[in-house]
Amino acid sequence: MNCIERSFDVRGIRLAAKHWNPEGGKPVIALHGWLDNAASFDVIAPLLGECSLLAFDQAGVGRSDFRPPSATYHLWDDLLDILEIADSLGWESFSLLGHSRGAALAIMLAATYPERVTSLGLIDGLMPLPVAASDAPEQMSDFLRGYRAGIRQGRGYASMQELVDLRALASSVDVSIAQLLGARAIEERDGRFYWRVDSRLKQPSSVKLTESHDRAFLQKVKCTAFVFLANQGLGSYDKLQAMVSDLEAPLWNVMRLDGHHHLHMDFQAKEISEVCCDLFV
Repeated sequence: MNCIERSFDVRGIRLAAKHWNPEGGKPVIALHGWLDNAASFDVIAPLLGECSLLAFDQAGVGRSDFRPPSATYHLWDDLLDILEIADSLGWESFSLLGHSRGAALAIMLAATYPERVTSLGLIDGLMPLPVAASDAPEQMSDFLRGYRAGIRQGRGYASMQELVDLRALASSVDVSIAQLLGARAIEERDGRFYWRVDSRLKQPSSVKLTESHDRAFLQKVKCTAFVFLANQGLGSYDKLQAMVSDLEAPLWNVMRLDGHHHLHMDFQAKEISEVCCDLFV
């Protein structure tokens, strides 16, 4: 499948993207997980032959710009970016394929703009794991302290392979998967290698959603959704399993697969793609 690089000017920053089958097909916007990038879909995108799939590096990662010092990296900031990109493509309606944090973004957009989102493919993720409302003051304190500490520069590594190996270890994935992500995110400066990511993305959120918030978004989704849960990934978390138990068929469909959190970049990609080819209409 043909794939091109492109970019979008969105709210004062430039967002880089990969577009598979740009000539036409079922419109799909793919949303990667936390600290990943558009290469997260390098394995599965070619298997979605009837789709025109656009995966962009979210702000602060990969080849996209960092947000300005006055900005934040909340989930709702990314929702605005998705809508701007869809408008730029001329896509009045589209499907969303989201992994992990990207799955939460997909659900939130489908719940708030149901007239634009036609179907959801959610890979090892749903809404953010809920927290108690009573924890809000401490959460806000952590956010303020983190942002006031400012952007930190990492020490860098002696080789690209060292950085790839560490990412593979941290994410519990094969080195080949870390290499795909690293090819789009690792940069060399003064003989040292760095993973290109805005350190503010690693800071605590100012506000986290409660169980009631999560349930409200899930209940507002009106399109067909398919959830692919990794038995050795987030699918093993009790809080996520509790969310899944509340999902009602036939709108919500759940498939459990053996595999790690990045199963869409491994051999399970074929099985996931076969379902998505029917899902994305």
